[in-house]
Amino acid sequence: MKALLLSLAVAPFFAQASFPANQYICHALSAYAGPGLVWVQSDTLAQAQSVASDAEIVTLDLTYSKATEVVQCVLSSESLSDLAMETFRKRVPR
Repeated sequence: MKALLLSLAVAPFFAQASFPANQYICHALSAYAGPGLVWVQSDTLAQAQSVASDAEIVTLDLTYSKATEVVQCVLSSESLSDLAMETFRKRVPR
């Protein structure tokens, strides 16, 4: 009975995991494959930029490559300033 009560007492604590509040799209560069995109879930823009700087990006030839530099991150509801990357974003399968 004590184990059941303990389980009921701690279950809500473990069941309340939450995801970061925002989804960002980041335009990044790779040393080997050029520009690309990565989607990041994060609470802040600074966190999104940090995650993107070490992420695998989808490059223009639809391969993956390690990011070496982040050019821009925006909320997924916003547009990237680079028109070519914004057009590519709409083509990338997700």
